[in-house]
Amino acid sequence: MKPYRSGSVQAVVLWTLVIALALGFALGSYSAASRARAAVAAAEALATGIPPSPVVTSARYDKAGDALVLTILNPGLVPVQLIDQSLVFKPGAASEQEAYALAAIPLGVEVPPLSELEVQIKLKPESEKLAAGDVLAASLTYTHPYSSDLYMLTHVFEVTEASAKGKEVPEPAQPNLNRPQEQGGK
Repeated sequence: MKPYRSGSVQAVVLWTLVIALALGFALGSYSAASRARAAVAAAEALATGIPPSPVVTSARYDKAGDALVLTILNPGLVPVQLIDQSLVFKPGAASEQEAYALAAIPLGVEVPPLSELEVQIKLKPESEKLAAGDVLAASLTYTHPYSSDLYMLTHVFEVTEASAKGKEVPEPAQPNLNRPQEQGGK
């Protein structure tokens, strides 16, 4: 019978423990790194992939061009493609023009990320000039690169005495919270 060597059993146990620890460390590191990569990718997708929603920051009546001019802001981080425009006219008490609608007029304008541009929506050809009390509802159909869905932005513009002359850019109905004077500051 061979003599029992206690040193070799201890060495085997020690090497088994070292190998098990190294293997556990490697698997744990891989798992943690995979979860970290997934979390970073999700954060990047959230930060850069939120579909933008264009906003009308101002609207005015261009009497000379017989058009409603909308200033569109794209606050998103991806471009927005304006596909088409529509317009509904509802006459006020002072207007003799009948109500009308213009639908799906091709536009094909791209609004770059974090930028603003003006879009002119022409009124019905040979229609009367706008009068105080007239209401225009302008709709823009848009899409973005992450989806094939179509989205719609609608802005309602009521003509005032001053805007009927084509001179005034009316203030938005909602307070603009980016201006300090409306937040109580100076």
